[in-house]
Amino acid sequence: MQDQLRNMISRGRMLSGDDSGDYHRIKVRGLPGEEIDGVIRHQQHGISSNPGDGAEGLLLRLGGRAERTFAIGFELKGKRPRDLPVGATALYDEFGQVLKMVPTKADWDHAGKHSHLRGISRQKVEATEWIWLDCEAIYLGKGPWFPVVTTGGPSQSVYASVAPAKPDSPTPAEI
Repeated sequence: MQDQLRNMISRGRMLSGDDSGDYHRIKVRGLPGEEIDGVIRHQQHGISSNPGDGAEGLLLRLGGRAERTFAIGFELKGKRPRDLPVGATALYDEFGQVLKMVPTKADWDHAGKHSHLRGISRQKVEATEWIWLDCEAIYLGKGPWFPVVTTGGPSQSVYASVAPAKPDSPTPAEI
């Protein structure tokens, strides 16, 4: 009985996984010499992840029995964002992409990759003070593009497409 109690909770290392079914099932290495296949890795509602081989987490053996093992947590060392302020949350992946929600802002770090919004019909950005776009060039519309004329002359970084307004264009009150 004491051995069963001692073996109920241990650390484990993910050897492989299958995320195709109703549950994320993994093969894990737990206690010395122990490998268990088909372990269900429980995840929190609203967040799904597949940490990959080598991830570490907790193994809970109900009744101390290997065939009743559940995996809890599991993350890859060195990939977790550090130094978050109290109350902050971060969603992250193995490839350096991080969405941080901290008290003063939400920050999406794409690790140098492109960001795309796909399949949206409308997007509205509301700011009470200003919007800062820090890039070499801004293109408005679908082209062909022409330099936007400012009080200082033609812009070298902002270009717009010249086209007539569509009949169903929104009014400023609808935007």
